[in-house]
Amino acid sequence: MPTTSTGTLRFALPVSARLALLPARCRLPAALIAATTNAPRFRPAAPPVPASRRSCCTLPPPTNKTNLRSISRSRTTMSTLSATSPAPAARTTRTYRDALSALNSLQTNAATLDQLRRAKAAAVANGTHAGAPRVSIDEMIEFLARIGYQPDDLNVLGLVHVTGTKGKGSTAALTESVLRHAALHGARSPSGKPIKTGLYSSPHLLQVRERIRINGVPLAQDMFAKYFFEVWDRLDATMPAALAKGQLAKPQYFRYMTLLAFHVFMQEQTTATVLEVGIGGLHDSTNLITKPVATGITSLGFDHMAVLGTTLPEIAAQKAGIFKRDCPAYTVPQPAEAMAAIVQYATTAAHPAGNTVRITAPLPADAKIGLRGRHQRINAALAVALAQSYLGQASVTMPVTADATFRALAAAHLGSAPSTDDDAITLDAATRAGLVAAVPTSSALTPAITEGLAAARWPGRAEIVRDTSRNLTVYADGAHTRESLAACTAWFADESTTAKGARHLVFNVTHARSGATLLAPVAALHAKMPFTSATFSTNTPRPVGDGEAGSADTTDLTSFPDPELKQQQALRDAWLELSGMDVKRTRVVPTVKDALDGIAAESKGQEAAVLVTGSLYLVGATLDVLGVPVR
Repeated sequence: MPTTSTGTLRFALPVSARLALLPARCRLPAALIAATTNAPRFRPAAPPVPASRRSCCTLPPPTNKTNLRSISRSRTTMSTLSATSPAPAARTTRTYRDALSALNSLQTNAATLDQLRRAKAAAVANGTHAGAPRVSIDEMIEFLARIGYQPDDLNVLGLVHVTGTKGKGSTAALTESVLRHAALHGARSPSGKPIKTGLYSSPHLLQVRERIRINGVPLAQDMFAKYFFEVWDRLDATMPAALAKGQLAKPQYFRYMTLLAFHVFMQEQTTATVLEVGIGGLHDSTNLITKPVATGITSLGFDHMAVLGTTLPEIAAQKAGIFKRDCPAYTVPQPAEAMAAIVQYATTAAHPAGNTVRITAPLPADAKIGLRGRHQRINAALAVALAQSYLGQASVTMPVTADATFRALAAAHLGSAPSTDDDAITLDAATRAGLVAAVPTSSALTPAITEGLAAARWPGRAEIVRDTSRNLTVYADGAHTRESLAACTAWFADESTTAKGARHLVFNVTHARSGATLLAPVAALHAKMPFTSATFSTNTPRPVGDGEAGSADTTDLTSFPDPELKQQQALRDAWLELSGMDVKRTRVVPTVKDALDGIAAESKGQEAAVLVTGSLYLVGATLDVLGVPVR
């Protein structure tokens, strides 16, 4: 096990010791995390798999003793077989389309994911769930070495690491925007070099190259292909030796994208690099870094519970796994049980005794934020704290008062108490002892920060797009947790008060998320501001044969085909139960184009407002149909 020069605890201890730092209930199988982390987007159909490649998509027949260890071995076999698929080496020029074909061969298919989830559930039920034979971070370090880097090499990138349940993408984008504008004002990196920003985020809306940005701009297609095949070829060259050691041939989709992002940032020599975690934190592919400049946790809630745990403390402990020794650790206000878990992890695992977690201070009331929605003030406050930490701007710390509650702390950011049933439990003394309030020395923000917040843009989040061909105003916001949907509906209520015409809903969620749970905040909005109709669509942009039905950027092998639209039918049933809407006012449709065309037909040329929410992939498909370009 490599040991870092800084003595970072996670890389100085063996795997077993690192896992022992977490409560047993929080230790998760690496195979499950690696296989389920941010698989690509929403295309349910794919071209037929050539006979020569079919074996890479099939698990061996299950035995009576199928468990996570045997599935991990199957995953190794699959990666070995698929690693030699597309990548046309005979060509002198390999294109973006070639890169997408190769990348999509690294997806974990739906049957494999289903077996992994079932095996994990069975292991939990019978009490044998005690981790996996290999740890995902160790595998990522092996892959990183095969493309020519060690974790410590990445420290030159000026890394800022962001995790959370809701708002982590927005916070990462806001942080990058502030740092990019700081460069325009002459700010330098901690090493004294000019600031050049990088941003790694997921998932993408329209094209996979959106996940990697340099100075705020998605990587160009030709540059994506160039760097993609540099990584691919290095992995191919080292494959025989890796297989001989029992290592995997190639990583799966998200892990490959993470390797690619690190390679791009190293080659482009970014000096202010913001990384958004895929899922969780502790086991996430991005968490092989050893010395970030700052780390932050956005608002927590319930999502990916099959992977992260079923309680808020379990989820919080996984998120806190990005904290590193001697690295500033920030969080926004959290429910008491989540805050306690964050502090416990920080003070016992990743931080020396006496170090603390810093709660972000509210922004000045007149601060302008380029991202819509009141909830973005909390994300922006964390972004400012992370950027100020990177820039070395001083802040003072104050003890957290004995009467501090999540409701009170959140209200200080939002200007009023949260509208949902948020936690009003006072933080206990032990938790308060591990927290401080981080307050900037001046309440006035610098011009660079002010400009960076105001100029920030993050597609698909609280975005308003005018569809002139259908006379619709589309309000699009990816929100796949109950907390995110509560924020989304509050934003839509504020924004649509002056909207003309009827209001309509288009909704979908994926990966077996609970429709009844997620639709509850939308139904609460419907009770106050009724929707004229509710449409439940897949994430497919348009019917096959109706123009360009999609691209390889949106191919998804991770979900079972659903030609009968059972998922959408189930969502409609949940909506009818919650909302009391007449079933005649609801629709189930196979594509987003069908959804928007149906609303336009019903409106008969009259203007209407359409809330598109739930899956971020649904939002991406909507932007595709509306002709919004990659940004």
